[in-house]
Amino acid sequence: MLFWIGLILGIIIGWIIEWVLDWWFWRGDIAEIGTVLASPGPESSPSDVATIEELSQVAMPSEGWIEASSSVETSSVAHSSMNDLKKIKGIGKVYEGMLNQGGIYNFSQLAALTPEKIQQLIGPENWQNIDSESWIEQAQQYAINQEGSR
Repeated sequence: MLFWIGLILGIIIGWIIEWVLDWWFWRGDIAEIGTVLASPGPESSPSDVATIEELSQVAMPSEGWIEASSSVETSSVAHSSMNDLKKIKGIGKVYEGMLNQGGIYNFSQLAALTPEKIQQLIGPENWQNIDSESWIEQAQQYAINQEGSR
């Protein structure tokens, strides 16, 4: 009986210690974030407060990201000429959004890109496998099929 009481007490004490350590760790992180986001108060100077630009640099580093005003030749694309780029194998919602941000809205525009330009627009991590040649071939097929159906 004494064994079971000791075991249960050990589990409860261990759980409490873990809870306190987690609370202390996460509260420390939240406190640091709070000081960055805090508005200037009587005891803080304006240099203590992060600007929107600084926060955006932390949230989205500039390398690998392409602005919508990149060197991709974009024509004014009407909403009706947008294609569902997710039909292409390997392009999902996220990659379609990245291509749209780069000015690529339809199959013809995607087919006109080089594999290097697609890599630049997507900015994949080392572990991400982007088959941009296949994307171009599929986009060419979809564009041809689209032209033929008109």
